[in-house]
Amino acid sequence: MHSNSLGRRITVHSGNTPVGHFIGTGDDLTDLKECERVLRDAGIQRKDRPLDERIRDQAKAFATVTLEMAKKIEKLRGRSGSYVGPFMVNAAFALELFLKSLAQRYGKTLRGHSLLMLFDELPPEARGAVDHVFSNAPNELTSFDGSGDLRGLFVNLDDAFISWRYSYEGRSEGRFYGAKAILLLLAVLDLA
Repeated sequence: MHSNSLGRRITVHSGNTPVGHFIGTGDDLTDLKECERVLRDAGIQRKDRPLDERIRDQAKAFATVTLEMAKKIEKLRGRSGSYVGPFMVNAAFALELFLKSLAQRYGKTLRGHSLLMLFDELPPEARGAVDHVFSNAPNELTSFDGSGDLRGLFVNLDDAFISWRYSYEGRSEGRFYGAKAILLLLAVLDLA
């Protein structure tokens, strides 16, 4: 990619403070590398955010798309069949990433797509945070299925990502996942 930086003096800032400069090459990638070199030479190193925060950011992005899809499905009412698969895949992946982020925050790396296994394998501190948020949610949100059972929600959604990812193959046939439960779990895990 080329920009209009060719031959121009580019000043590099850290915050609002200029730390150095270089002559632009006209190539964005090369200019970016030069910018990083100037920062390094000035003793300023890029600090990566912790892995749990990066996973959480990705979870929030998938959750946001899931919520937008839920709104679209609600508007379409009975004509929304083609959106159910993408909704389920996005929702399940968002839940998966939230669980992995929570585990990572407390020093444990989790793998896999089984929501129940991920939930069951959370470190005690992470599980406590989730339980606390769930127990403080309004009763009408947590007892809609008659149980108020947090683990039971994960039991019901356990294989949602795998079964809906290729729903055109008929793997998800007969499986019902309540959108209310999904949206509740997304909110609980986001707040935990």
